[in-house]
Amino acid sequence: MHETNKGDHYFYLFEQAAPYNLYGNIETHRQLSQEFLEKNQFHNAENAIKSLSEWWIENRGQCPAEILVLESLSLAHIAEKKGDSHTAALDLIKFKTLVTQILEAKDSRKDDLHFLAQVLQDFSQNQLALKVYKKMLIFVDQDPSLIQSIGTHFLSMGALNDAQDLFQDAYTLHPDHPDVRFCLLASRLKLAKVDTESYFRRREIAAKRVADHQDSAETKTLLLALIEDYPNDPDVQGLLGELSLELGDTVLARRYFQKMYRLDEASLESSFRYASFLINFDNRNEGNQILDKILFRCQDDEDKKIEIQALRSRFFEQKGDFKNALALATLSLDHDPWSIEYLNQAIRCHMQILSPQERLVEIGTSGVDLAQVSHQDWLQFDQKTQALIDAHHYSLVYLRQQLRLLTTSGNPQQYGKYIEAAIQYNSTKGAHDLLKLLNTNFDSPWLYWALGVLFKESGALEVAEMWLEQLISKASLPESLRLRVNLDLSDSYVWRGIHLQKALAYLKLVRDTESEHAESAKLIMAHALLKLGEVRAARDCLSELKGAGRSLESAYLQGLLLYRDGSVQKAKAVWKPLLTTKTYSIKDHWIKKEILEFYFQGKSYIQSE
Repeated sequence: MHETNKGDHYFYLFEQAAPYNLYGNIETHRQLSQEFLEKNQFHNAENAIKSLSEWWIENRGQCPAEILVLESLSLAHIAEKKGDSHTAALDLIKFKTLVTQILEAKDSRKDDLHFLAQVLQDFSQNQLALKVYKKMLIFVDQDPSLIQSIGTHFLSMGALNDAQDLFQDAYTLHPDHPDVRFCLLASRLKLAKVDTESYFRRREIAAKRVADHQDSAETKTLLLALIEDYPNDPDVQGLLGELSLELGDTVLARRYFQKMYRLDEASLESSFRYASFLINFDNRNEGNQILDKILFRCQDDEDKKIEIQALRSRFFEQKGDFKNALALATLSLDHDPWSIEYLNQAIRCHMQILSPQERLVEIGTSGVDLAQVSHQDWLQFDQKTQALIDAHHYSLVYLRQQLRLLTTSGNPQQYGKYIEAAIQYNSTKGAHDLLKLLNTNFDSPWLYWALGVLFKESGALEVAEMWLEQLISKASLPESLRLRVNLDLSDSYVWRGIHLQKALAYLKLVRDTESEHAESAKLIMAHALLKLGEVRAARDCLSELKGAGRSLESAYLQGLLLYRDGSVQKAKAVWKPLLTTKTYSIKDHWIKKEILEFYFQGKSYIQSE
């Protein structure tokens, strides 16, 4: 060849690249073969490309099919250039057979297919390249950038029809994938000779204006201009539907939403938007039928199933079937307990199930912007909640206090009301719902305290202590919260019979403030002192009680002092009225259980300790 140095250099590069990279040496062989071909050194050109597959067979046992495709196409090209049409035809037959086998294989790898498609394009085999790219569409979910990469190849070549065919197939597989939707629309716009850059820019502006409820007339003009440029964009049709609905024109809104649905029926999002419009404003039965179709198609999409469930709840509410509506709304809340939409839905349905005498007119209808509700409206809402508490509708009260916690942005006073509602309804649920507010805008020391209290009320004292102990060491804790934390943490320690001296230290800090919590601190101190065997100090603490002195816990401890001293009958006289007392908190339950064991089973005081 008379170019020994150059040849040695190429093979040196090949040996360096091959052990590390599957395709690292391919370009080296192609370039070397091409150089020989340009000099009409056909035999050397063939050897340069054949040595690639030979290396694979010698070192790896077999050669990848996509490299054999490259070899066959390269050899056919060389044969054509030297005038050997028979050999060229045989190499082309081999190449087509290999490509067919790859396309039919079920275990193809994305990178192998991508390499093959690029080789085919390099040799102007665009129709086969298109088939390979279509096969690659199964990998779009794993690699969202793939569709953009594929589309760029075709759009850059000006193969707009091929690009549209490819993106249409991608849309059939992934109708809600944003990259697929973008590329399909881009190819359609180019075929319609629409300035794509200007169109997408104006569409983005229009979408933001609709979302921000900006000047409706100007927004409508912008959207209609987009429709004039290209009438078959389902997203623009949907935006016009939303704008018409905002303007109160449900007839026009239906027209736009219906066209959106006809253009984009494969999309779960568009189908859901149309069903939502129909159920809320037009033909609820037709909307429910669309929901059935959506549900059939999204069996593996839990989030979408929850959205469908919530909309189905709205369907039953519109029918007047409030029990089924509430059941579905409750299931949606199990998934997302802090959704204002789901809370409003459940509250509305719950109110309708009440007797006519108990039923109250509610704020919070579908689509209400709670930020627009006046202070007076909320005062009225809270008054109604209190009436429901008095009527013992605790599950409904819990929902309302959830809503209020959201609307007051985690106000400390509202945390207290939420805790009371959760204790009366289901403290375990209350605690687990609160966990979903962690790492959100509601994440605060008050949230940690509320978690501690509710886990304590659920009987999970060790878990409660974990949350409360995280707060006790914080120097920046508000004083009002620190007092509550000291109180609740000490109470948990006392009931578990651990860290009693530490509990007394915390309780003395609360007692000495003479705050509203001082009486509760004295009560818990009496319990701790009694457990430590300091009977006289415990009795002194109980004698100092004022408002808390009439509580269930106070009577329990007073009876326990008597029981401990052997005055069993006197203890029973103190406890007897408590036997029929209704319990709400877990602490009340524990106290009543202890009393029953002392009263009827004669359990010894030492055994109880």
